This record gives sequence, structure tokens and C-alpha cells, in this order.
Amino acid sequence: MDVSGGCENIPIYLDKRDRKERSPVFQYTKCNIPGPGTDTEDFLSQFQGCDCRSVCLPDTCPCIQRFGPSYNNEGQLICTAISLCDKPVYECNRECKCSIQCSNRIVQRGVQFKLQVRNTDSDKGFGLYALETIPKDHFVCEYAGEVLTQEEAKRRTKALKHTDMNYIFVLREHIHLAQAELSNAPPKDDKHVASTEYRHEPANGNIHVALNKDMHVTPNENIHVHLAVNEDIQLAPNEVLTTYIDPTKIGNVGRFINHSCGPNLYIVPVRVDNSVPKLALFASRDIFAGEELSFNYSGSSGPKPKSTENDCVLSLRKLCHCGYADCQGFLPFDESLFDA
Repeated sequence: MDVSGGCENIPIYLDKRDRKERSPVFQYTKCNIPGPGTDTEDFLSQFQGCDCRSVCLPDTCPCIQRFGPSYNNEGQLICTAISLCDKPVYECNRECKCSIQCSNRIVQRGVQFKLQVRNTDSDKGFGLYALETIPKDHFVCEYAGEVLTQEEAKRRTKALKHTDMNYIFVLREHIHLAQAELSNAPPKDDKHVASTEYRHEPANGNIHVALNKDMHVTPNENIHVHLAVNEDIQLAPNEVLTTYIDPTKIGNVGRFINHSCGPNLYIVPVRVDNSVPKLALFASRDIFAGEELSFNYSGSSGPKPKSTENDCVLSLRKLCHCGYADCQGFLPFDESLFDA
């Protein structure tokens, strides 16, 4: 059984040992789609394309020159979770004349490594596993689903029962002024660039993430990923762009990735055809066949349940079951989706 229904380049099979169990029911989508109330025009082509033939080169391609190359010749992401991304990641788009084999088309190619969905035999439920070696900094998959309005995201969150899975991912991009020196192109004027911080404290108003099986949210590593804002979009410094993604009913294989306090994946927002970010997961180290894939949306500070006047919200906090030796104990929680 291919859980992608043939949507991906490589079949993603459900382990035959789990086929007799109740398999997850959802509609597969390879990329983000507009959800209820979302402006569909946001998903149309917004960027100009290059005139490069076959493949793009840093010295001649305007797409790459804008902020410098994001990938090396082996397809590895150059700005990693370890070195911190100091520039946005833009790939060539559908308006470009280069081929799909262009070195600046990585995330849009989809899954390139053999993966398998299977039961973790723990309280985590299903998980996603590598069936072959995935080299460090190579793209693994997106975290894709319906892009929601804030109102719809809150409505869905409030409708969840304590035993329900919550997959909603809330991406907050904080706009600041960055010097044009971030680009390899000759400096002109200052550009607006979105700085995205991965932290767990809801009060910070940074990224808040709900992945997988429980009511849990937000990575807490102080990882900064810079995202360019389309020059045609008028934004002021300190403005916040928020994107809500929910793969609960319509999503991709990324919905199966569990949390770990010692993860082997990191996430980088990537833009291709428009300003709607693709949430791309890359290998933080070499991952070997048989390993479960995981992403850290906890952190080193060890989130503990905080006092709150909302006992209902507090009751939704979950223990972490990642099994890592330095496990932080609890999964962070974002109360913002419960605001009136």
C-alpha cells in the first residue's frame, strides 16, 4: 500500500505488518493547497523566471544571484540548522526555462529517498522511517497540507478532543531590515527580509508548531532562518507574516514525522512559485536505513507545564515519549490557537 497513492516519485509504503491495523485516513497532497477561506490567488505564480537553458549557474542565473546559491552540486542545503541560515531560500519556479534537473530545483522535485510508514510500537503511534541512507543536509520531504486562515485554524483547534491528534503548524515570520550584502549580487538598496525564529515560548510570538499525534507544539532551538519577502508585497519592518498549515485531512507524508529531543531532521521554509512557504525537512546528519525520522519541536530548556488560569488548556499538555537520553519530559504547547 503506497500511502501517497502514486503522488510521490517513489512509493511510500505502509509496513505490511501494520496493514491489518487501522491505517490513517487522509487525502494525499504533494504540496500545500488553499483551505477554507484562503485566498487562492496567493498560490498563483508571483515571481519572474530566469532564461537559463537546461541548468542554472550562480554566475548567470538571476534566481540564484538574488541571494546566492542555496544548494551545492550534490543537492545539499548550504545554510544548515547548525550554521544558521542567513539568507532566504528561493528555488527556480514554473516561469523559469531551466529543466527540473536544475541544481536550484530541489524541494519541488519531491521525495527522492525510500521511506516507509510503520507503527512505532510505542505511545507515538505511526512514524516515518528511512529505508536507505539519507546524507546530511539532503532534502527528505515537505510538511504539507491545507493552508488555513487564522479563524479556521482556531476553529479546528478548539474542536479537538483530548485524544485527537493535532497536526496544525503555525509559522510566524518576523520582518526586519537586512542589508543587501546578504545577496551575492552587487549591493543596491536595503531589502525587507523575514527572520524566522524557532522557539518554544508562546509569549515570544515566534514559530509555533503542532506536529503529529498529540496536542504539542513549537520547536525551541534558537535556529534563525531568513526568508525573503516578495518585493511586490508591501510589508513594514517588524510586521509578522503568519501561515497556518494543517495536514490532518489533506496532507503528505510529513504528517507521520514524530518529535524527538534528539532529532535527525531540521526544517527550512522554501519558496518556489509564490510567497506561500514550503516547509522543507532536511537531514541534520547522515541517516541510515531503519532509522525513524524525527524533528525537534521541543528544545534544550526543557519545557515544563506552566501555571495557567485555563485548566482546560493545561490539561492538554502531553508527556514526551521520544526515548532520547536527554529527553526534556514534556512537549511544548501553544495556547494562542485557543484565544478568543
